[in-house]
Amino acid sequence: MYASRSTMSSKRPVDVGWLAWVGCVVVVLVFPLTLTGMDQIPIQWGRPVETQLPGAPPPMAYPAVTSQRMAPSTLAPSTLAPPNVGPTADFVNLDRLLPAEPRPAAPPYAGLGATPPVPPTAGSVALARRAEPAYGNPPAVGYEMATPDWGFQFLPESILYKAYLAGMKESRLAGHVFSGDSGVNGGDLLFEGSLGGRFGLFRIGNRDNLMPQGFQLDVEGSAQVRLNTSDDVDVQATDYRIGLPLTFANGPWQLKTGYYHLSSHAGDEFLLKRPGFPRLNYARDVLLLGVGYQVTRDLRVYGEVGWAFYSDVANEWEFQFGVDYAPALPTGVRGAPFVAFNTHLREELNYGGNVAFQLGWAWRTDVGRLLRIGLHAYSGESNQYSFFDYYEEQIGVAVWYDY
Repeated sequence: MYASRSTMSSKRPVDVGWLAWVGCVVVVLVFPLTLTGMDQIPIQWGRPVETQLPGAPPPMAYPAVTSQRMAPSTLAPSTLAPPNVGPTADFVNLDRLLPAEPRPAAPPYAGLGATPPVPPTAGSVALARRAEPAYGNPPAVGYEMATPDWGFQFLPESILYKAYLAGMKESRLAGHVFSGDSGVNGGDLLFEGSLGGRFGLFRIGNRDNLMPQGFQLDVEGSAQVRLNTSDDVDVQATDYRIGLPLTFANGPWQLKTGYYHLSSHAGDEFLLKRPGFPRLNYARDVLLLGVGYQVTRDLRVYGEVGWAFYSDVANEWEFQFGVDYAPALPTGVRGAPFVAFNTHLREELNYGGNVAFQLGWAWRTDVGRLLRIGLHAYSGESNQYSFFDYYEEQIGVAVWYDY
């Protein structure tokens, strides 16, 4: 069956393998350049949280009552509190203080109702509160200011090792409309949808949704379907994926290992209209290892290797690597730009594969969920593995949601 399939495969106009390796070389060459000026990045990895800023004034003595006291309500709205002063109604900007900002001299206190200075304690959160600036401003805290308390969490809200933005087989919610040029589809208008996602089962780590640290076990699953809108909206093929990733994050580093199963099935309507088309039972059961590194707050590079201990049609090894640039902090309704690049190489294609490029606009929520709208370009062997050895070029628009 597989031998007869190869005779029907369209001749590829270009071998995408060389392009994938060129992309790998570019990433290797560009990566050291991105480290230039790292000392200017507001995130400072691994530094301990300071409970008292150097040079901060000592706690002031409680002042005596005077006849002409200055009530706290007369202070200017922009007045900031010194780091050893407890919360009062006047210091509305306390949450917007950056850890490295100089603190002004303490304002005078007098009269009944004034709040005396309170020395900070080891558990004080006055310096660990995250600011809420519009996207693009420096973050108020780095990884060293993430929630330090570790514990066990059941069904955590966020993900330690986020999905690859341009990874075509990641489990997520997505819809993609494009013109597909291949031996299967001669320029037809196609729709691909992914119905699925990924969520955490439990975590041993902190409770910070934007800067999560620790160990976490996730579950993922999705059905990735292709419809031909130019041919009665027939289902051409569906790929099914389910997996159990075990992830770890510490500072800028993220690690992932685990298992996933993927199988592909051609659509009944597609096969009925093409009685001579060979039906393949493409399947993989894979153990994987992935590494990600946050070069900056918004820029991540990654690589992953997978080994199939069971496969049908597919061979054992696969490799992928790429770059993601997307907002790491909540964006509000304005959003922020994103860019993503991914290369996926597979042994059954003689270590050729595909390259995918995406760019557009993204919105990040308070718990790290990401909505994206943008353009999508793809070149290489089909991402629907029922047609795994057919070359395709895709240009279209898409919406993606990772949670």
